[in-house]
Amino acid sequence: MKHEQSLERNNMKAARRTDIEKRLFQQGWIKEDMDFTMRYEWGKQWVALVEQPQPLTERVWTNLYPKLCPLLESNRQERLKKERITRQEARKSCLNWFLSDIKRNTPPLLEVKFRPDLDRYSSDYSFNDIFPDVEDVLEWHLFRSMDDNDLDIATFRQRLQKKKDEILDLLVQWKEMIRGRMVDLLRTESRAYDQILQPPDSTTSNPFTELSDDFKLLLRADSLFYLTGPYDGVKVPFTYREAVEAGRSLYCHDRDGLWCGGIRDPLDVDRFRRYSKAQKIARVLLQSIGQPNASFLELNHGQQRYICARCHDTKPRSWGEIIQHYMEQKQAYLRIQDSASKLVKKGITYNDVHDPEFDKDQPMIKVLELRITDENVVPIRKCNLCTKKPIALGIITSEKKIQRHLAEVHEIDKPELGVHYDVSGRLTFGLEPGFGYDFRDVDDNEPDWEIASGDESDDEFGDGSDDVSGDEEGWIVTTTRGASSE
Repeated sequence: MKHEQSLERNNMKAARRTDIEKRLFQQGWIKEDMDFTMRYEWGKQWVALVEQPQPLTERVWTNLYPKLCPLLESNRQERLKKERITRQEARKSCLNWFLSDIKRNTPPLLEVKFRPDLDRYSSDYSFNDIFPDVEDVLEWHLFRSMDDNDLDIATFRQRLQKKKDEILDLLVQWKEMIRGRMVDLLRTESRAYDQILQPPDSTTSNPFTELSDDFKLLLRADSLFYLTGPYDGVKVPFTYREAVEAGRSLYCHDRDGLWCGGIRDPLDVDRFRRYSKAQKIARVLLQSIGQPNASFLELNHGQQRYICARCHDTKPRSWGEIIQHYMEQKQAYLRIQDSASKLVKKGITYNDVHDPEFDKDQPMIKVLELRITDENVVPIRKCNLCTKKPIALGIITSEKKIQRHLAEVHEIDKPELGVHYDVSGRLTFGLEPGFGYDFRDVDDNEPDWEIASGDESDDEFGDGSDDVSGDEEGWIVTTTRGASSE
């Protein structure tokens, strides 16, 4: 009996639902408007009004329809909004493929070819100029109007092909606008150049001949920028192409954020600033390697890396990174000098070994042509003098380099273990206490204690701007894999 009653109730509900849907279809509503699968709260109200075991009389319908309309309209608008977003994403994806195809078929701006008889370590390379992202292009009026008209994907694809020549012109205008703004920043410095760019000696021809002076200026290794943003801190020096890439994200302030994907914004050139302090350091370093008018393309080519020749930190770095290293060390030195009187009372000397005038017979940086990729394990030591305030730095490196550090930075000719330096208590995964990985430079002849396998530890380190009290905090350098230079 109960089963029959339940069946009868369900049949009445079904008949009522069918009748309601029929009437709604007649009023212009569609099936999707009545689908509340993704809207739980609206769905509960819909079920309460529709799924009733009562016949649908004209009187009931007259009272019911005004209650259904707000639910149906809200559901329709939500659906239409999602459909618009779906079409918008489809158009963006289509545009991205369209731009990628143009970029892929655009010949490189520069091609650098080396003479194999002169430079056996260099390989030919090409340079592709900056190119807008889809986020940049979507800001253009042409695409804003397409977006406002909410074109379907087929119509949008046809429109792209029809407007291709106009789009190509807009791409050129965009590049010229970005380059012009960046050149204007560089020209705020009144500086004349005998030669704006010097081609590599071992190239078959001058690859920069056809470029304008403005473009050559952008490609100089000492043409550097930084980005303003919501966060203060150490400004990172960027070259022309790096600055454009970093400028696509409001939160990209270092090289780790470059070319890493994720959410990207339209390029904001108003965030760009000429980095005068970094330029001064870059020029000193360029002079030290005998390439005052080099291009960043040459210095960043392939696996070429640089090491600091003035301190214990021989981590291989890119051109921009070695400039940043010198800037961080300068900042640390200036901070420490603010408390010079405290150092005098403690009898501690702290020399600025990164100053070009400190030792003119010693190079500033060394060029690493080749890399040794096996990891070398050595005893690691920490400087006891640097852990003290106001220096408050954690200098941890190999025995040989800690001896050099103590001699040059602190003028300790005969350092004593347990007084001036100690065995580091830092634990390195997989190694015994007091041992760690270390980069080696050309003068580092310490023996390999063992060959270890595993991933390289490539930790970031700060500029030492905060005081620390613990022996193992505030590290400027962490030891890791070995390297060799010629």
